[in-house]
Amino acid sequence: MSESSSGCDRWPHPANFQVGSAESRAAARAVLELRDIQLRRIQIVHSVPRPHQDNSKPNVGDWAPMIDGSFTRLVYIPAETDEETRRQILATP
Repeated sequence: MSESSSGCDRWPHPANFQVGSAESRAAARAVLELRDIQLRRIQIVHSVPRPHQDNSKPNVGDWAPMIDGSFTRLVYIPAETDEETRRQILATP
């Protein structure tokens, strides 16, 4: 079995199967899931109102790549937001 792009030879790699086969697609999904799990993500959560933004509702920015390979995003949650809504917002991928 060839070594995958993640450096782990324990997992099937899409190249080990016929292109377009169910096995190849499943292996590709597994590689993407493993890569997604290994990504370092940093969320900067704040409740400080910003100019030129609707500060009455939460605002979740896009993930931005950083020079070290990690990703970061800004998340604005108004101070008066209830705890359940905060949890739902922060669980957003």
